[in-house]
Amino acid sequence: VSLLSGRNQIMMESDSRLLANPVVVKDLVIEPDIRPKLTQYSVQVGYDLKIEVPIAGHPKPVITWAKDGAALKQTTRVNVVDSARNTHLTIKEATKDDGGLYSINITNMHGSKDATIEVITLDKPGPPTGPIKMDDISAE
Repeated sequence: VSLLSGRNQIMMESDSRLLANPVVVKDLVIEPDIRPKLTQYSVQVGYDLKIEVPIAGHPKPVITWAKDGAALKQTTRVNVVDSARNTHLTIKEATKDDGGLYSINITNMHGSKDATIEVITLDKPGPPTGPIKMDDISAE
């Protein structure tokens, strides 16, 4: 025990005491939780996209990313980095194929949570595809 009195500090020690019943120490339990700031992101083709998603859970949850229902393949362009409180998806020089639905699953021994994020890639429109069907043609 430490007591402060003006400028003087007084230290006192007390004897240990036996408890009537044993104390069981339990680990901190936090169910997994995931809360994306946005559910839709847009990126211009050729530019970088960075998505940060806050997570929670104890023990630290296992984080899994998927794109359009398949496990996300990490490359030199597409990278996922996890920390204790966030998961980050980085896409360098986005291409049209990077657009789609990205799902995140976090799991620990106390449960599981999912979130979905849509990525829209913006680019010049492609050429028209056929066949072209004409309706109601007039002289005007």
